[in-house]
Amino acid sequence: MTVDRDDYLLRNATRHQIEELSREFDCTGDLTSCHSRPILLLHIPLYRKSEENCANDYDATPESMKWDFRVGFHCLSNASTHYILEKLKPRAIFDGHTHYSCRTWVVRITAVELG
Repeated sequence: MTVDRDDYLLRNATRHQIEELSREFDCTGDLTSCHSRPILLLHIPLYRKSEENCANDYDATPESMKWDFRVGFHCLSNASTHYILEKLKPRAIFDGHTHYSCRTWVVRITAVELG
């Protein structure tokens, strides 16, 4: 939640760390120290409206799948989610917080310039 709602100094420290990691994982400048994209382990899930779009193996009741998530309590905000995805470009994300499993997929298409 430090990206969204926590104390100002803690939020800034988190954003600063994300910016540093973004530069470290950016391979466009120096290919000699290029790292593979990170795997994120989060407690609070990235933004989603509810768990209606979870894969078929979802183990919650049909009613609970339709409950709307409260941003800042059940999940990160949409803006923070996009910020994290854009800056870190993770290859996998594992998160928790809810009491049911939910597999979702984020498809990212990257354009490669040939020349």
